[in-house]
Amino acid sequence: MKATLRQLKLLKYAWPHARDLYIILLTILVTIGLSVLQPWPTKILIDHVLGHTPLPPQLVNVLSVLPGLQGTHGLLLLVCVSTILIFLAISLVGMLSGTVSIRFSQRMTFDLGADLFLHLQRLSLLFHSRRSVGDLMSRVTGDAGCVQILVNGALIPLLQSTVMLITMFVIMWKLEPAMTLLSLAVVPLLMLSIRMFGKRMNLRGRERRELEARMASLVQESLSAVPAVQAFGREELEHTRYRRFADQTVSAYVRTTNAQMSFKLFVGSVTAAGTAMVMYLGALRVLDGTITVGTILVFLAYLKSLYDPVNNLTYVASTLQTLTASSDRVLEILETTPDVRDAPDAKEIRLQGTVRYQDVTFGYEPNKTVLHRVVFEARPG
Repeated sequence: MKATLRQLKLLKYAWPHARDLYIILLTILVTIGLSVLQPWPTKILIDHVLGHTPLPPQLVNVLSVLPGLQGTHGLLLLVCVSTILIFLAISLVGMLSGTVSIRFSQRMTFDLGADLFLHLQRLSLLFHSRRSVGDLMSRVTGDAGCVQILVNGALIPLLQSTVMLITMFVIMWKLEPAMTLLSLAVVPLLMLSIRMFGKRMNLRGRERRELEARMASLVQESLSAVPAVQAFGREELEHTRYRRFADQTVSAYVRTTNAQMSFKLFVGSVTAAGTAMVMYLGALRVLDGTITVGTILVFLAYLKSLYDPVNNLTYVASTLQTLTASSDRVLEILETTPDVRDAPDAKEIRLQGTVRYQDVTFGYEPNKTVLHRVVFEARPG
């Protein structure tokens, strides 16, 4: 919890780009509305076109207004056209959301990277003497991406999943309350999975980022000292060191991936079991005539839309765990206080006037001048 609150400090980089954020939130609401409509053409096809069940009054009123859609064939045409239109609408909204999300995330990343870069330049030489340049470069160019993961990979999915979850629960409750309660029986197990796998994924992610930073430091140090490396014939030794770090990094990637895949396997198994239970109960209700085939198909479609946000909420928790590694490395720099600071009562002094060198002659040794009768003037700014 404490780590998550530290990460929320990075949200200040989202506010300068609030317009993009508003567009993303609007597309989320539109997508949820279209997702609610998506299963209904299938229900109409199964129950009213193929099953010849009488149409509800609301749908009859709609068909009476639209020309050429009376009768079974007209209803079938409406089902096909509405399926295409819903698909196109979802795709277009998704394209808009994807474009804006990329722009939004990259702007946040580069804003944070710029602040890191500026802050590093203000830290003392003592600080820089204790840190490798490669590690600091890795934090600016790599770890700065944690802010877009925090917003696009955690907070926005959290909001989207919460709204989707509430919407689907309300609709499913109106369709079948008992089956809805049964579908939510898996939620405690999903919460348990966060506790089981979260800490392990956090440790694996931080280990991987540290090894990547050490590899970058090794490359930077070796290339910066190429004359010494060649003079002492250390090329093969440096190559061996790099390969050793590379092997360790590969192993860290494998361990991180295994932890994430184990988490996804557990979550997927839990939701698959919940779907199977709902299918069993729904099939029994169809067999005894309580509900129609179209209703169970719509309910199963909504069940996926219910489990997707539940899974996303679970994955958001795991994302925050793995995000801690990069965000800690970023905040460690931003929270480092410069050794040299202005006093609280310091006043800004504006220099006035110009500096002029007139007829300057200079040399490092007698009778060997480097500059001879130089004249130049430096003006403010």
